[in-house]
Amino acid sequence: VAGSSSSAPATIELDTVSTESDLTLVLRVRGSLHVDGVDHLTLTYPDEATVRIEPRGNRFDYAVPKRRRGDLMTPGTVTAYDAHGTVLAERPVAAVAHWHSER
Repeated sequence: VAGSSSSAPATIELDTVSTESDLTLVLRVRGSLHVDGVDHLTLTYPDEATVRIEPRGNRFDYAVPKRRRGDLMTPGTVTAYDAHGTVLAERPVAAVAHWHSER
């Protein structure tokens, strides 16, 4: 994680939305940004495919396409960029079932 101009680290707070019946699926990736100057974010899937996410203020909400909903049993990455393409912050993202299997 890259640092911001203050002494506190730049962070992305996120959560995933799944169904009660299948925690291996990710329906949405959403969260808030605790770093200034974010122009856009990307979600990089485990297979290196990347999608751009446009923030709304300091929040973001990405609806995962049906065909990709099972792909985050292996972690991907959400990355925040400034307008010049500089990485401001990044964070791993995975299905709820992935994190439970790590315990």
